[in-house]
Amino acid sequence: MLTIRTDLAAEARDLWRESAGETTRLPGVRARDEEAQGLPVARVEILDAEGERALGKPPGVYLTLDVAALWRREEGIFARVVRAMAELLGPLLPEGPVLAAGLGNPAMTPDALGPRTLDHLLITRHLQEVLPGFRPVAGLGAGVLGTTGLEVAEWVRGAAEHVKPAAVVLIDALAARGGTDVTVLVKNPVSPDIELWIGALQRVYAAGCRRLGAIHRGFTTYGDSPYRNPPYWSIPIELRRRVPGLPVICDPSHICGRADMVGPTAVRAMEMGFDGLIIESHPAPAEALSDAAQQLTLPALASLLDSLPARAAGSADHELDELRRQIDAADHELLETVARRMAIARRIGEIKRRSGLSVVQPQRYSRLIESRKAMGQELGLEPHMLQTILEALHAESVRQQLNESDERK
Repeated sequence: MLTIRTDLAAEARDLWRESAGETTRLPGVRARDEEAQGLPVARVEILDAEGERALGKPPGVYLTLDVAALWRREEGIFARVVRAMAELLGPLLPEGPVLAAGLGNPAMTPDALGPRTLDHLLITRHLQEVLPGFRPVAGLGAGVLGTTGLEVAEWVRGAAEHVKPAAVVLIDALAARGGTDVTVLVKNPVSPDIELWIGALQRVYAAGCRRLGAIHRGFTTYGDSPYRNPPYWSIPIELRRRVPGLPVICDPSHICGRADMVGPTAVRAMEMGFDGLIIESHPAPAEALSDAAQQLTLPALASLLDSLPARAAGSADHELDELRRQIDAADHELLETVARRMAIARRIGEIKRRSGLSVVQPQRYSRLIESRKAMGQELGLEPHMLQTILEALHAESVRQQLNESDERK
């Protein structure tokens, strides 16, 4: 069973109440609701070991500032949030130097709050002679264990022993229960890895968001491709199989990167059963401030929408339809892979021509056939079929290399 976890003491208190009963007294904990600059603040004080056992956090004062008004874009809200943060942090900081540590992985957007905050912090410890009126502030970008081999506590402890600050401020992205009824759409990862995609969905679900969907924007890969981000259709189709009922929306604009490819890709996505499309358009694409090459004009968008295949009301054999979509996606990727192989073969042919080498290399061909057959058999493929496919691929590679050589003469 999936467990909802939270790093916020206020939410831990609410979870405890839900499990124990609304009127049950929470031992060792004092809590009240306050305001700062008109914004809600939950103050939770864990008083002793009994409170620590109840909420799973050490004794201390925990303040949670609710800044949902930021997402509603209320007028003047940013300045109010800044003043509220100062109002809450001020009484907690003694006089003297401060060490601010930005925790988290800057390469992962959900975990990048600490490092990005540190980038915008005014660091003054080294400027005391020219800024004598400012509190000395040092900054530490601690990184994460997976990239540094060091626990965050080791970084912070070492820096604190050297700087000897009056206070340490840790800035980190925390897990929250959430509880919002807003639909959260999770984009695919950069790399074609379905486990990463499912893992992201699981983390959002564990944070309390129950209305989830996925956006397929293509993947970054090496090698030539007509797409900016090749779609690898089998991955979103496998996602639909493993997470039944999950809405999956296709973004052909970011997949293609070119307006002339958006239409065919959108049609293919709808034929493969995607639940919707995200298509970028602009009245004057050449004047678009970003991604101008993939923007459709409004008439082109209208024409595309009219051309999309009608969705059937239902299927007599949903499982069969799903498997056929998987075959379609696998065939599409197979053909793209063959095309990439032929492009590499043509480059090899050019190098052989410059070096005076024979197009056909019998020893290399024999080793290739045997090694690929062995690989295929390990995957459960029939040897005779492998022999036929590999011979056909080699024959076509030789033909393209010879054509490349003839065109250069």
